[in-house]
Amino acid sequence: MLSVIVCTRDRPQQLERCLCSFEDAIAPKGNWELFVVVNDSGDRTLEVVNRFSRRRSLPLKHCFEATPGLSRARNHGITRAAGKILAFTDDDCLVSQSWMTSIINEFNEDDSLRILAGRVEPADPHDLPIGIRTFSDRLTISSFSQIMERLIGCNMAFRREVFKSIGMFDTRLGAGTPTGSAEDTDIFYRAVKAGIKTCYVPEVFLRHAHGRTRGSPIQAINDNYAKGRGAFYCKHLLRGDRAILRCAYHEVVGLLKSTKISPWKTTLQYGSGRVLRNLALGALCELRPAT
Repeated sequence: MLSVIVCTRDRPQQLERCLCSFEDAIAPKGNWELFVVVNDSGDRTLEVVNRFSRRRSLPLKHCFEATPGLSRARNHGITRAAGKILAFTDDDCLVSQSWMTSIINEFNEDDSLRILAGRVEPADPHDLPIGIRTFSDRLTISSFSQIMERLIGCNMAFRREVFKSIGMFDTRLGAGTPTGSAEDTDIFYRAVKAGIKTCYVPEVFLRHAHGRTRGSPIQAINDNYAKGRGAFYCKHLLRGDRAILRCAYHEVVGLLKSTKISPWKTTLQYGSGRVLRNLALGALCELRPAT
């Protein structure tokens, strides 16, 4: 059984478009469910969920997670969902017609596959190239650099036993926390480090309708990416991870040597001093006692 988990927080218009895309998608054979986790949201979000529930066009269920944070919402969805395959997308994404069937086919055809992440293209050609992965070749992931280059949290699926093996999403990381990101990077890295087969699969395809055009402010997004990365580095450095030590060292040295840096081959550049500051802020967030 497939469970699709969509976490949402105060974005009713985006959520409505996302759910409409599921109405147009090909349903997988057998039972499946679409689980919407409403995370600390207002009444308009619930109105959208209830409207789709009344339409009965989707096997829609929903639950609430009162504490803000994408990781908390995803973990709540995992505990409530019934499927052996758990797929995740975001409320600002539009799934392709074959998205769900492609996920099922990939896991059915490869018993050793435990995690996959798929292709993400912009929904609007005028949108900035943020939050996309457009590679056309398949790849088995074996390194941190490949994780950063290929994998993304808005299009990913897991066999349930992965969470029993390596644990759930880290609630100190991700949107809705002071770090702002990196919960997906962290769980991918923990899995790859544990030898869990993880693949990038371009046939599992969706579009990201984030709506950030070339005139949109993106500084806050870049800040969150850097803070999340700093927290991620700190977490694994404290565990004595030498591979992450090398990655962190090379990034920091590169920042110190240049006035601008383009981490992980993105075209969006901003000042190296600001990146360093946000890396440090993220590390400090990780060092703070858990509340």
